[in-house]
Amino acid sequence: MYVFPRKHKYSTFFIELMETRTVVMGYIFHKAKVLLVKHKKSNRFMSCGGHLQENELFTEGLSREIKEETNLDIKIISTGHLELENSQPRPLIITFKIIPAENRRLQIQEYLCLVDDISTFRINNQELSGYQWLTKEEISNSNLTENLKGIILKAFRFMEMNNLLNQ
Repeated sequence: MYVFPRKHKYSTFFIELMETRTVVMGYIFHKAKVLLVKHKKSNRFMSCGGHLQENELFTEGLSREIKEETNLDIKIISTGHLELENSQPRPLIITFKIIPAENRRLQIQEYLCLVDDISTFRINNQELSGYQWLTKEEISNSNLTENLKGIILKAFRFMEMNNLLNQ
């Protein structure tokens, strides 16, 4: 699913001149719960992830960031129906965020992930200040933003439709 940004007061020319950074994020599912972590910088709950390093594939960056933040080994789930040999899994959603003060824009790719074993789970206290494993019902009744709730509930529906929640 692709989400295009709203119209901005900045011209297309100005936006094209901005530095573009890619961020990869993952909604990590274990059984019938999703992990949200609280980042110290933003002081809000979100999925795990971070910036790609130079010449890093999306899946490599996502696995590295999640390992750094949670010490978990993940399996990335593709949301696409047609996968070519050696292709990258399709993300759940791609969004763009413009940061005028820093003259850059972010391309944010959010993936679905599964984890079998959470016995090694620990949060990186330098980057994170908390975490929650939440059920679909807890997400619905949470005080998360409506946008984030909607994305996570779509993720739950995809996982349910593909019988991936009890793994």
